[in-house]
Amino acid sequence: MLAIPLALMGSPDMLTVIFAQDLMFRSIHVEGDSPTVTKKLNNAKSDKSVLGPIIQDVKGKMWGFNSVTFGFVGRSANAAVHVLARSGRRLPAP
Repeated sequence: MLAIPLALMGSPDMLTVIFAQDLMFRSIHVEGDSPTVTKKLNNAKSDKSVLGPIIQDVKGKMWGFNSVTFGFVGRSANAAVHVLARSGRRLPAP
């Protein structure tokens, strides 16, 4: 079994990019709390790690934007998102 960083569980970066495409945004800045994932998404080279296929999927969705940047935000600055995520886990599935 592979250990995948929490930042990629459900691929929030992918969901953010797809959401922005649906709203026809032209420029987006996606922030996450995994410095490793942020570095890999900002790197132009192909990723050969176990995260490579997920990183490539996210990068593959970046077409149609004038600008896409990925930034790192520490968990302390991202507290509201973590509170929402914890509360959402308690909700019944649709």
